[in-house]
Amino acid sequence: MSSSATERTLRGLLVRGIAYALPRQASEGEFLIAPAINPYKVFYDQQVNAGIAYCLSHRFAGNPYFHHARACAAMERSLSYMLDAGRLATPAADGGLEHRNLRASITVVRLAGDLLTPRLRRSLAASHQACLVVLRKRMRRYRDVTVFDARTLDTGTNHFWGYLAITALLARHLEDESVLAELLPFAERFARAQDRTGHWTENAGPTSVYTRVSAHFMGLVAEVFPTAVMKRAARRAVDFQIDFSFPDGSSIECFDERVQAHESFYGLSQYLLGLTVMPHHPRGREYFAFLVDRLSRVCGGKTFASLEFTHFIVDALARMESLRTPAAWKPADAQAHGDGFGTVRTGRWQVGYQALPTRAWPGNPFFLDRQSLFSLWHDRAERVVDGSNSKRQPEIGTFAASRDDGAFADPVESLPIRGRWRRGRGLGTLVVDYRSFRAELAFLPRGDDLVLRVRTRPRGRPLARLLLNVRLPFRFGQRVRSESGATVVLDEHAPVEFTALQSGWIDNRSVRFSASTPFRATWPYLPFSSYRAPLYQREAADAWFAATCEIDARKPAALELRWRILP
Repeated sequence: MSSSATERTLRGLLVRGIAYALPRQASEGEFLIAPAINPYKVFYDQQVNAGIAYCLSHRFAGNPYFHHARACAAMERSLSYMLDAGRLATPAADGGLEHRNLRASITVVRLAGDLLTPRLRRSLAASHQACLVVLRKRMRRYRDVTVFDARTLDTGTNHFWGYLAITALLARHLEDESVLAELLPFAERFARAQDRTGHWTENAGPTSVYTRVSAHFMGLVAEVFPTAVMKRAARRAVDFQIDFSFPDGSSIECFDERVQAHESFYGLSQYLLGLTVMPHHPRGREYFAFLVDRLSRVCGGKTFASLEFTHFIVDALARMESLRTPAAWKPADAQAHGDGFGTVRTGRWQVGYQALPTRAWPGNPFFLDRQSLFSLWHDRAERVVDGSNSKRQPEIGTFAASRDDGAFADPVESLPIRGRWRRGRGLGTLVVDYRSFRAELAFLPRGDDLVLRVRTRPRGRPLARLLLNVRLPFRFGQRVRSESGATVVLDEHAPVEFTALQSGWIDNRSVRFSASTPFRATWPYLPFSSYRAPLYQREAADAWFAATCEIDARKPAALELRWRILP
């Protein structure tokens, strides 16, 4: 995609997002975009104000919102909502504030401040002064921090990069050099806390999506402080995004401790998150152009689950000169390995794997159990196995440990302790230790087929049985058929459980699955969701389709699973 085509795509998508938002403004001024799963999601969607400000202030083909009075009035109502309900006018004394919308308000003032009413301009100016005071105090609390994670920072690492970014941007906006001088040493220490692969840990190990969020805010900080330390961290952040992603640019979910695949309000944003660090990497510009091209392909409908992406589009449009490139990005065979996680791509197949221990945090719903060992990708069928993690659902992990009476054992029995990747035939083999058994999973591509050869043997105190689960790419609304002739459409009126064990194949006319031993297929399985309090359960449209094989855990066992990509 050429630079001009990239710019046209981004502007066109921005106009569509605004057109979707305007008729969905509520009486208090907030844009309400379904699913409004929690108050923070509502706040995040108000970032469309940055997009409205861009269109109000830029005349370009296809933009009906240049100096558009109704759009400007809608933006002002949403800004007033954030000043009040979002507490940007009266920030909490501990510095806990909605930093994303605070940044959007700076963007609005910079792009369209002259179009705002004098009263709103004064309110925003007062808000910016008040917020900088509490943010400065918050930053000072962490001057002596040496371990950077959600426990020491009292918030997610991605949010803390956000707080650091908004403090730096606000200080620059208000020309407060004393704040900037205080921030630089802290920013560089935080940058040096980056893992060698390029991610920042939230709790333990990587979180694919939120590392992109961290990288995006970190890139903003690097623009304020363009030091050698910050630039090196920016390059490593791009390394992580390129090396530990699938060929379409989507993040690999099996080693993500926070976010599951198909999370609706990150669907579009994940193609734009991290763009601020792309200019610091020799391959960053063509990778960004590739992501925008992919974004244009996946965003063909008129419905949006989130409007946060509009703010990131404005970020991109403001940096087009540094993102321009004539080069084209092409995925290639590659592998990348971190400590306990990684990915290998050969030909059309790619596997992401993890064997990381779960660092328990009782009472915190935001960190998932690291129970899924792998994600699987084929270039034509795309995600073939959904390796998303869950929480408080040991029965749906890659291996689920069971007692003699059929009940599930202590959940920790279903979580890996450690593991390693062994290179060899095919893509390689994942060797994983659990409390009561060891498992070896060999990934063997054979053209458009892939065989997963699984071996288990007991260790320590043996269990009665194991369940081996894989999440197939059979989604809501699809028709699933089996070799026996059964056919069913997956919707809320047709729950599926092939309780009689299947000895043949099942498919969705795209991916066919079979096993060397009988298996049970179950749908819908509703996964845990950190973002949907108080029930913490996702909707039927996000349900998982699971195929389950039973293994005798008292002796060594072996079986094979096979995926065939249909023409």
